[in-house]
Amino acid sequence: MKKKILAVVVLAGLVIGSHAAFWIYESGKIKTSIEQLAGRISKEIGKKNTELLFSKSELSGYPFHFAVKLSQPKITSTGGGEKLELFSADEQLIITTNLTGGHYKVQLPSHIDIKQTVNEKEQSYKLEFTNTRPQIDLKLGGNILTVGENIDIMQYINDNMKETSYIDSGYVLSNVDGGAKISSSGGDFVKIVQSKNMQNNIETAYNIKVDNLDAAQFFVDGNKTVDQQAASGLWPIIASVDLSSIDMRDEGGRSKSIDFVVRGVDLSAASFGVRINGDIKANGEDIFPFGNLSIKLSNYQNLVDYFSGMVRHALAETKIPFFNIQSDKSIDFKKVMSEVASEKSNEDKDILLELRREKGKSLFIGQKGLMEVIDLLKSSASNAEQKGDASASVQQGTKNIAPEITPELLKTK
Repeated sequence: MKKKILAVVVLAGLVIGSHAAFWIYESGKIKTSIEQLAGRISKEIGKKNTELLFSKSELSGYPFHFAVKLSQPKITSTGGGEKLELFSADEQLIITTNLTGGHYKVQLPSHIDIKQTVNEKEQSYKLEFTNTRPQIDLKLGGNILTVGENIDIMQYINDNMKETSYIDSGYVLSNVDGGAKISSSGGDFVKIVQSKNMQNNIETAYNIKVDNLDAAQFFVDGNKTVDQQAASGLWPIIASVDLSSIDMRDEGGRSKSIDFVVRGVDLSAASFGVRINGDIKANGEDIFPFGNLSIKLSNYQNLVDYFSGMVRHALAETKIPFFNIQSDKSIDFKKVMSEVASEKSNEDKDILLELRREKGKSLFIGQKGLMEVIDLLKSSASNAEQKGDASASVQQGTKNIAPEITPELLKTK
């Protein structure tokens, strides 16, 4: 019995020792490869003169993985008179891989400083993640660390990806004086799962969630063409996307067609909501996609008011001497949407729009063809003009005729 115990102990020692030797032998190569890989990905994503810098790197993770920690990471991208810098002075960028090199995890710093220079004018921001560090998780069907220098690394990731995800638990992006710009109190979640079937077709499932995203102040402070009235109609946002696609390939691996199944696209905004689901297909034989889409709009009149206010602002700011923006009554989109709706509910505040198109044929919205809908829009515009309530009229000359856009024009009716 003692001999058996001794043999087991010796065998275990040999296994542990061999594994330790393997880990130590591989660790130096892994550390260098991960550092180079991070730099290559930064360059390919940036598509400009992009560089990843760090003050030092450390290796840990024994015995089951390799973890490379980059201190004071900094990414710079320059080109076209612009310069972008993202850096963290006090936290590490951590890249972890398993022993076979097919599974990677990236932990971003929880505090990132951002400097953007355009035409020698510099703006500074800070991005602060709340509760936990954001993490990227990537599973591949191959070892990315062995990919040669002549191969597009992002294309390799796309071709060999099995699953990737990104998650954070909330963040605030603000300018240096502390004014909030964009925030998400609930955080973001993105997951993409990809596989190939026996016919070499690529099946991909997408799941994206955005919880309580608020960017109203970004539009108010950062864009002179939008005021608080317009911005407050959209934010905050709770959104989710759940869909899948099948990329049909020929014998040469080239894409023939793509089928999309939209299980749900949901958008809940401050004053309206949107839900979309359906089945859409696209191929090289037909320039437009075909299939069915169901679009449920909650408080659709608020949706129309919001986007019409944004359009009026944009047209007024361009100072194009073709339109005189006086009101939003020229084309009564609300009336037309109500007429083509398949269903109405909530005292006609909510409508269901059903879009369908057979391959090679015209688009139908509800029971009306696309040309019928266009005729309805024309008729609505004509009726509005006859009542003396036109909102757009062609003008002669090049004088500045765009009126001042006041908050009253953007008020939700």
